[in-house]
Amino acid sequence: MSTARSDEEYAVLKSWWQATKDYTRRTKVDEEKPCSCGLKKAPNLDEIEARDEFHTTQQKLQEFLNFVGPGWLICVAYSDPGNMYASISSGAEFGYTQIWILWWAIVFSLFVGGLCTYCAHYSDHSLSELMCCAYPMPMRIIMWLLGEITIIFTDMPEVIGFGIALNILFNWPIPVGICCSLVTTMVFLILEKMQGRYLEGIVAFFMTILGVLLIVEMAMANIDPDQMAYYWAVPTVLNGSLFSGLGIVGAVVMPHNLFLQTTSAMLRNKEAAAALLKRHEEKKKEETSGQISVEPSISMQDGTEMTTTSDAHIGSSSDISSIGTKASTATL
Repeated sequence: MSTARSDEEYAVLKSWWQATKDYTRRTKVDEEKPCSCGLKKAPNLDEIEARDEFHTTQQKLQEFLNFVGPGWLICVAYSDPGNMYASISSGAEFGYTQIWILWWAIVFSLFVGGLCTYCAHYSDHSLSELMCCAYPMPMRIIMWLLGEITIIFTDMPEVIGFGIALNILFNWPIPVGICCSLVTTMVFLILEKMQGRYLEGIVAFFMTILGVLLIVEMAMANIDPDQMAYYWAVPTVLNGSLFSGLGIVGAVVMPHNLFLQTTSAMLRNKEAAAALLKRHEEKKKEETSGQISVEPSISMQDGTEMTTTSDAHIGSSSDISSIGTKASTATL
């Protein structure tokens, strides 16, 4: 890659990063042109990084871990108390017959989430910003109300499950446990505002423990693989299983996850751009300082070697004066 092309790409990247650095600017939307938010399209970081010869393996791993962090927050929606309650009650009542519903609900959720994350990564717009840009004000209000109502209803099982868990563990009343969920929510929000990835680390720690325990439980349970494979491949609906199936879909498909995914991907995209610009500027400084510090070593006719610019200046002056003296002597 030529140096001119590299400098031009990094100049475009820096211009975009500075234009989107202040998150508060993103709330200003032109009401007359709802399809234009005034935001610049994000440069393709993948192509720039692929040609970045200073991008070490350790830096690539660090950026990968930065993008993995939000995934731990998102995967909570697939293993929260509401999911466990819906799956356990469905399995206890209808056996393996609804495993196909669980499978396709997860596939649909991952597909839609992947599309939203891809869009946020390459457009530098979160899902809420895209909706704000694409629809007029009345439609935005309607979609906001529908989103809030959906999020409230999908989060109700989690809040109630938190109260039930405290009731089982400590024999606390369920209403008290539900009120305690507010405390944990505020603690997590405070951790999210702090520097570092404390919230992501805590969630990753507990999700790892939960995953290990689920694997142990599956190993201890008497699972019939033949029936599981059959009802996974053959959709089956028994009498009275409709509401149970809807409960599984509602527990897996979390609309608030889409907003969380897109915002997290957008912010991580900006962090990756900042790191890329920092590496490029540091390398440019090293090259500039190297060009200034490297000075030629010049040998004069009398055998004097000059290693600095001051020596070169003094040496050249003495040589010129000696040449002038010899010339005047020859003339006389």
